[in-house]
Amino acid sequence: MAFTFERVIVVCYPLKRFHVCTNRRAKLIISVLAVAVAIVQILSLFTTGVTVEMVPLKSNITSADENTSTTTKTDDDDENDQNNNYNRVMRILSLLETVVTLVIPPILIVIMNGFIIHGLFQFKRTFRQPAAAPTSPPAAHLIVSADTDNIIIIETKFQVLYIL
Repeated sequence: MAFTFERVIVVCYPLKRFHVCTNRRAKLIISVLAVAVAIVQILSLFTTGVTVEMVPLKSNITSADENTSTTTKTDDDDENDQNNNYNRVMRILSLLETVVTLVIPPILIVIMNGFIIHGLFQFKRTFRQPAAAPTSPPAAHLIVSADTDNIIIIETKFQVLYIL
């Protein structure tokens, strides 16, 4: 993305290129991007892991006590609430990371390439020369002076050239 931005500056603003696109600034941008990526990836070290749960097997025998429901809150309910909160936060972080790394950069690259294409067409339109009608080459007259400087004057239909 940084490379595409630099191309936009070079094509659309060629006179500002020497001020904006410097080696020092390129190194700074690469360093900032590397630190940002490292921070995002370090976050995944603390948010992912392997958990093992031991789930007791339920027997097919039901008793009258199992059919009655109670509403007492246990430690398992607190743990489930924490897991639900954790899962919600992880979904948000995962969505945010996906948008920042996979959605926004391609959109910005397409937009910047559009600026580049527009700049190239504008350049072509500005410096387009009209096609000249084919004509026969102009007649040239060669006049050589007789003085000691040996000045040769070549006159054409369009211009005069002095050769010393």
